[in-house]
Amino acid sequence: MVFFPDFNVRNGHHIYPAADLSEQISTAGKEASGTGNMKFSMNGALTIGTLDGATSRIREEVGAENFLSLRLTAEEVFELKAGVTTVVVL
Repeated sequence: MVFFPDFNVRNGHHIYPAADLSEQISTAGKEASGTGNMKFSMNGALTIGTLDGATSRIREEVGAENFLSLRLTAEEVFELKAGVTTVVVL
C-alpha cells in the first residue's frame, strides 16, 4: 500500500493505471463521489467501497465480482437514522 500525499488530477494520471485497488469508503448518501473512482475502475482496479452514487454505477458496469461492498447502502443509512429499521453490520 502506498499513500500519495499530494494527490491531484495531474498526479492521478500516473497513479490510476498502476492501481490494483481503489478504496472509496464514506458514509453512503453523505458524500459526493467524483470521477477518480471511475478512472481507477476503468484501469482494472478492484473497487472497495460503499454502495452509493458513482460506486453503484461502477458495480453495475464491472460486475459484483469486481466490487467489494462495505458498510451500508444510502437507503439503509437513512432508514437507520429515521429509526425505521435495525441494520446489523458484520
